[in-house]
Amino acid sequence: MQALWDTFAADPNLDGYGTLDNTQEAWNGAMFESGEALCRMLIKKRAGHPIPLVLQNIEPEYLDPNFTNGFPQTTRNGIKFENSKPVIYYFSKRTPNFNLFNLYSIEKVEVPADEVLHLFVRDRPGQWRGIPTLAPILLPLYELDDLTDATVAKQKAAQAISWVVRNTNPSAAVSVGSALNSIDPNDIDKSTGQRRVVTQASGGGVQYLNKGEDINFYQGTDIGANLPELIKAELHKIAQASGLTYEVLTGDLTGISFSALQQVAIDMKTRAEFMYKFYIVNLGLKPLCNRFQELAAIYSNKSFANLTPTFQYPRKYGVNDLKDAQADLLEVQSGFATWESKLEERNLTVEEIVEDKKIQQQSGVSFEPIVKDTAQSKNVKANPNSAGM
Repeated sequence: MQALWDTFAADPNLDGYGTLDNTQEAWNGAMFESGEALCRMLIKKRAGHPIPLVLQNIEPEYLDPNFTNGFPQTTRNGIKFENSKPVIYYFSKRTPNFNLFNLYSIEKVEVPADEVLHLFVRDRPGQWRGIPTLAPILLPLYELDDLTDATVAKQKAAQAISWVVRNTNPSAAVSVGSALNSIDPNDIDKSTGQRRVVTQASGGGVQYLNKGEDINFYQGTDIGANLPELIKAELHKIAQASGLTYEVLTGDLTGISFSALQQVAIDMKTRAEFMYKFYIVNLGLKPLCNRFQELAAIYSNKSFANLTPTFQYPRKYGVNDLKDAQADLLEVQSGFATWESKLEERNLTVEEIVEDKKIQQQSGVSFEPIVKDTAQSKNVKANPNSAGM
């Protein structure tokens, strides 16, 4: 069974992309972007694969959320239900991004629910469609983007200086010494009945005023010193709503100690294991393994009734490899972990270790620790450096 599974896991996808590890990564990406991952298990013979099982990842956009089947509405969100359980998924033949009006295709492909792996986080009872990770923080992200754009525009405006010449002598029509004067005959000040004069000046120039004129200069304010703190506070809220830490979200490690950095890493490892254990394994890998085991019993003419799949978490890397190895050894010696599980974390098997030992013996090479006997038990002479009574 393990040999058959390894062959399948090395090339499981219909489009030939990557291994089963890459497929799980695609599931994670789809759950982050769209809130759910959809994968179809197809029966298809392929060269070099004794078990005719292949995976087809389907974009969630193909599942029409507005598709129903009239009354009674047993089909909701593109899924048909019987006794509150999904029995058929209706996928559009074409994604809505491929047509002019951004509409879902009327033609649907009916896929039985037992052929579909549907991974999503359920936040409320009866929920059958996932919610994107960015959904609760999308509005703050847009507001933060608008704030940044407005800040840049304000900073640019703060670099410019404008001036306004006020004329208290209506008889003066043109400013003397102006670089360029433009008198629009249609530009009449309704309050005075006089034409208004628009004067263009260049940087570093001198503006000479007529009698009865004065000039006022205006300059906008800059962004001030509170903007960085405001943005940082917004990013803290965004990180909390998305289930991440501020340091992981932004990569900002300013002022964080080494011990605090270790705690951040532990928190993220815990969250990753939570998602893997409760969603990737239960909703994706377990149904996939069960389907593979059924097909393996049929196409290999062997009985695998008593086999139960096991799932190994990736190894937790620390900051000190020596202490990590010593901790693994203590866990095995105390019975808190098995030797096989520790080898699996390092992508090794017991058979590979045994074979490596044989090669060492045949080559006359040994990596066993050398223990020297100091023969202290035979030393009966008094230590001359010690004081006697």
